[in-house]
Amino acid sequence: MQIGSLIRELRKAKGLSLRELASETGVSAPTLSQIENEKVSPNLQTLQKIAQALDTSVIAMLAAETENAISFVKRGERKTLIRNTSPQGHITEEFLVANLTFKMEPAIVTLPPYTQATEYVAHEGEEFIFVLEGEVEVDLHGGKVYILEEGDTLYYPCTIPHSFRNKTGKQSKILITATPPSF
Repeated sequence: MQIGSLIRELRKAKGLSLRELASETGVSAPTLSQIENEKVSPNLQTLQKIAQALDTSVIAMLAAETENAISFVKRGERKTLIRNTSPQGHITEEFLVANLTFKMEPAIVTLPPYTQATEYVAHEGEEFIFVLEGEVEVDLHGGKVYILEEGDTLYYPCTIPHSFRNKTGKQSKILITATPPSF
């Protein structure tokens, strides 16, 4: 959570309006609004006044901000969805971070033998693929078809229509990271 959002949350939890917090801190309501909406960053002196009025400390506020910028997910706690279904099996996607506000989206995609993950798709952003297991064919429409084997990587702009498939008789797994997140 960003510092401004945290301040808003703490202020509301205390039942204070912006004007009431402004009165307690000596910081104007418009400035507090800009801080809460991440338009400006408070200096340390302002942050100390706000923290004192909200019955917390600057350290506690900064720790909360840092904690929300970290995602630790145990192997068995990953969110998994079925990306596509085919007669050969389900193509699954395991999300590797728990926070939905991050700027990138890493996931492990498992492709059973002889499956295609998608028809051509194009969207904003960039993607990075790292083959963890097996072999994957990535088709950048109108461009080149790349055959990636275990340990190979590919990075491309997502505005190029793209698709990937497993054309082999063995399961394949890829680490794919998209920015911005697309799910």
